[in-house]
Amino acid sequence: MNTNELDDRFVRALSHDQNQMPPELKEEVEALLLRLPERNTIKPRKWTTMRIAAASLFLVLMLGGTAVLSSPALAEAVKQKWQSIFEQSGDPALIPEIKENEMDVLTEVADAGYTLRIHEAMYDGIRLSFSYSLSHAEGIPYDSWVEPKFVLDESLDQNYPGIVMADSSDARGEQKTGIVKYFFTRQAPDKFMLKVDLRSILIHDLSDREETIEGNWSFELPLAKSGEVSDSIVKIPNPIQHDDVMFKINRIKSAERSTAWTFRWEYPEELRPNAFDDYAPRYNIKYQIKVDGQPFEHFALSGAGSTGRLKINDKPIPGRFYNEHTLVTEELPPAFKKIEVTPVLHTRTKDKETGLWSEKVETLSVFSITADRLESEQ
Repeated sequence: MNTNELDDRFVRALSHDQNQMPPELKEEVEALLLRLPERNTIKPRKWTTMRIAAASLFLVLMLGGTAVLSSPALAEAVKQKWQSIFEQSGDPALIPEIKENEMDVLTEVADAGYTLRIHEAMYDGIRLSFSYSLSHAEGIPYDSWVEPKFVLDESLDQNYPGIVMADSSDARGEQKTGIVKYFFTRQAPDKFMLKVDLRSILIHDLSDREETIEGNWSFELPLAKSGEVSDSIVKIPNPIQHDDVMFKINRIKSAERSTAWTFRWEYPEELRPNAFDDYAPRYNIKYQIKVDGQPFEHFALSGAGSTGRLKINDKPIPGRFYNEHTLVTEELPPAFKKIEVTPVLHTRTKDKETGLWSEKVETLSVFSITADRLESEQ
């Protein structure tokens, strides 16, 4: 097969129905092929590196895969068309940050043969997210996971206590990409220098083989809050009291793309689980949130809550305890009128004979609580 025939088949592959490459990328690759040496000649010569790259991409495309491009020109064309990592996540809060047809590199750090690139960032005063990719000059095996050990700089924790890291998402597959999320559950700055320490990367695979790569991929990134944050968007209702247990909405803080909800329980000591008894019930509270009657998806922030003895004037109240839970949802709809929160109790018990755990789920309708939008916000 001569060069023209191979290139023609490659161009036809770009137009195949199963191919998912963006139209702009197809046009660029087709134009690049027209500029290849000897594209318009019929004299047979040895294959060049460019033809090998084209052949490799052709074969992978025919198989519906993703090409690893050895041609610098082709690689550059594809690099600029990578899908946004934020977009791949499907997270509605991150979609507005997507820039069409390109993937930015906000900052880049290389050490120990590995390169960390930060591509996108979002901060609305409650939620901070950034996307990253990790690469190595010799590649990272497809079936290997990479887990960067991101650590927030101590100065940020000290100045703004209550920051919770939701995940650092280890990455697998052809492109080692991920998204890191932080949540400011208390005070948050309008703008600041994000400082993240990264001194080790864990690599592991299906065979449970692990390797820790030591180095320094720490980075800084200036961030500014988008939009405004308000903690007076709803009228906080009175607590609900039932059988010596109290439940209330402590705070609802709304930002441009996120809403933080804090709930508080107060209860007698006898309802505390006995941590020293393997067969004592284990309790977990989850929540159903509805906005104007429609379910509102949320997730709990592990480590954001607090628990302890109730106090008055710094003096403990005998036999009384409290728990606080913090959840995060998308931003509240701009014209919402009413919210409803219903706790759901999950009780796990261990059978003394079989040692197996069972779970009972109970909707605590008696503690269902509603809150109206403040008139000033309507």
